[in-house]
Amino acid sequence: MLQELTAFTTLTALSVRQSPCYAHLPAAELAGLSTVTALRSIKLEGKFSSQLPPQAFNQLQQLTRLELKKINEPIEDQLGWDHLSACRELRLLSLRCAVPCLSGEQALAVWQHLQQLSIWPACSCANAGFWHILPQLASLTKLAISCSAARQRELSQLLSNVLPACLRLADLKPCGYNRPALPQLATTLTWLYLEQAMELQQLPSADMLRSLGLKRCRLLGDAASGAVMRHLTALQLVGCDLQRLPPDLTAPPAVEMLDLSSNELSDLPQQLACLPCLRKLLLRKCKLRQVPLVLGCGLAVRLEHLNLSYNENLVITDEGLEVVSSLTALTYLNLHVIGGVTVVGGFKAVRHVLPASCVLAT
Repeated sequence: MLQELTAFTTLTALSVRQSPCYAHLPAAELAGLSTVTALRSIKLEGKFSSQLPPQAFNQLQQLTRLELKKINEPIEDQLGWDHLSACRELRLLSLRCAVPCLSGEQALAVWQHLQQLSIWPACSCANAGFWHILPQLASLTKLAISCSAARQRELSQLLSNVLPACLRLADLKPCGYNRPALPQLATTLTWLYLEQAMELQQLPSADMLRSLGLKRCRLLGDAASGAVMRHLTALQLVGCDLQRLPPDLTAPPAVEMLDLSSNELSDLPQQLACLPCLRKLLLRKCKLRQVPLVLGCGLAVRLEHLNLSYNENLVITDEGLEVVSSLTALTYLNLHVIGGVTVVGGFKAVRHVLPASCVLAT
């Protein structure tokens, strides 16, 4: 099939997804892509039969988007100058189980227009020369780097050195960052997602953040920060083993979406009553035993989406039913796999107190 693509000389976008259950993508045939010089976007996903040949991309001067996702591949492809030298119009480069191996000079030549860079994982290119020139890429606004266990500390140190000079970043996702605190971040940063930051002891400070996600950051419970995230509208603290919320994150005034799923929370603090903008609250797989009473103390004003599923000890009592009945803006309530309902009428009683248009999932 890939061989036949050479006939489509005016093709501008190509997306190929091969299920890992089937045969490998024939990597050698990708060399034929060099004849489809009008290509501006390439997305390849699957298991590859061998390393990607340089001829796959080295004639594609109009290419602006390159996404490679190798599935279940133990060895990462290395994309060097022979692969990428012609791709000087790239805006997006997203690599999974493939890494760029470029010197600083080479990266400056081909990444002048690069806006989004994602390398997952990046352990095998930790010694590449391109890292120190990232701050010189004037268009770079989105950066996602996975610091896998193999060279986690080295990559974390690299990011710690480079990030303060990346002054135009808007989105940042450093998975596996292994230091107690992030360095000073760009004032332009509005989206930050940290996963498996196992040594995190200090919450990130970025005054203009709109969205902050922390997943499996085990030391977060003792974290502290003086930052007031007054612009934050979305906050995720997922799988962080939290028994209580960090004080700085109990009442971000503008937050509209709050995800506290997969924590050890048995209740919610009273400070959460001061969230007048909250519309969506996720509390899946926590340790709740009752509907948090704070939901009836101010959160009810705009709350539209409430997920209490998989709280296996959660029981809806008369008091809890009263709290639910106060959620007059609710459009979705998930009570799937909870401990039960002790009020007369069971789930029918819950359904009765909800707004008529509200969806109840049980």
